[in-house]
Amino acid sequence: MPGVPSGRGCEACRKQKKKCDQVQPSCSRCMRLSIPCVGSGIRRYKFISGSIDSTVTTSSTTTNHNSALRTPRKQIFRMPGNKSIAVAGSFISVLEVKDIRYDIGVYGAFLTEIPKRLGSSAALDASVNAFSTSYTSIYSRTKPVEALESYGRGLKALRVALNDPKEATEANTICAFYLMMICQTWMAHGDDNANHGEILIYLLNAAAAQNWQGTFEAELLIMEGIRNPKVKWTPVIGKLTEARDNAVGIESLKLQTLAKVPEYLRYPGEYLPEIKSTYIQMKIDLSTMRNSLDKLHQAPHSRTLHSRFQAAYSLILSFANLLNSLLRALSEDLTSLIPESVCYVEETIVLAEEALEYRPLGSSAMPMVLTTAWVATSDVSRRIRIEKLLIEYQSDFAIMNWMEVALWLEERLRGIHLSSQDFGAAAPTMKLFGNAALVEDEALKYHSSLGFKPLPGWGWR
Repeated sequence: MPGVPSGRGCEACRKQKKKCDQVQPSCSRCMRLSIPCVGSGIRRYKFISGSIDSTVTTSSTTTNHNSALRTPRKQIFRMPGNKSIAVAGSFISVLEVKDIRYDIGVYGAFLTEIPKRLGSSAALDASVNAFSTSYTSIYSRTKPVEALESYGRGLKALRVALNDPKEATEANTICAFYLMMICQTWMAHGDDNANHGEILIYLLNAAAAQNWQGTFEAELLIMEGIRNPKVKWTPVIGKLTEARDNAVGIESLKLQTLAKVPEYLRYPGEYLPEIKSTYIQMKIDLSTMRNSLDKLHQAPHSRTLHSRFQAAYSLILSFANLLNSLLRALSEDLTSLIPESVCYVEETIVLAEEALEYRPLGSSAMPMVLTTAWVATSDVSRRIRIEKLLIEYQSDFAIMNWMEVALWLEERLRGIHLSSQDFGAAAPTMKLFGNAALVEDEALKYHSSLGFKPLPGWGWR
């Protein structure tokens, strides 16, 4: 079509009149220069003013002709661009990335609803802009100046919103807060997140009172609750998850179930019957999900679904590792717990190795399950394999030192074990985190019954 530009390169390449290879999520030139790649692959349209042909008469007088020449022509001014539209365009470009390694859908399906909210909240606009510009740091492994500046502006706008009693509890502000936490992970700013969980629980309580529906934030709250005793699940926050839990068919994936785990760690003696029943349910769900995961892994054209299912499976496996360790710290009967733990730890290692192809975003759930597996085993060879995987995953996002988390969890479980002894509980005859050599036969039988094949050269000792 005449007058319509045919180039579909990104804005940066078009501006410099460079050829754009249109690689997603960032073209080679933008990646090399560590700048945001916006508009790659988008077709541009050039709007041309139309005119109606008319017969030109030559009977005009000289006076009229001169008068027409002196009449100033009306100038058509170009409308200034809306900043919200530009921010939305950049964010939509990020949303359209379908490479599972860089697909931000892993952070929640609600992200697709954000563009229509732009322009109504300064905090949300600033956080979305920070999100889009920080996104380049994932694959460039650098911190562009523009990304750092937009990150700073996002924090400033969020601080203003949180200081406003009315605006602080709005859905836009909670969303902005969550986006800035993601940016913090990408930009590896780990010094400012000490009280994020406490702020989040305040915002979620306020959101529940307004009947605002959010689920991913609730999942984040559960993880924060494990390490931060000030963060506790409340019935009010539970209202936020009712619709989501009712739609989930797997009991162990319901937030109401997962939310109890931090309380189990704080008061294990009081919740021992519930810990046992939750652990049994997780074993059942893991067995069911394992078959589905194997089928998805073998099916073609299902990488995104496989990655998402893998993340859900790893979440249950994380808590199964944790509850198994907790029960071993409290129970004197380790006959079934140790072989189950051996199986889950080895399964964790294999799962994390398979997920390496989805790094960095598609496998972002793996560090947590590896951490709980490290705590669940005392076998040196397995711990070494887990540590190597953690180091590899740690290189993606340096904000969290997962080995520090593992050591903290191990110390917490050791304290629970010692407390149970102080109250007269019988001391286990085996090491707290399992000497698999003492129950090798039982472990092998259990391991085989699940259809789990050990890696070549792998043994129990």
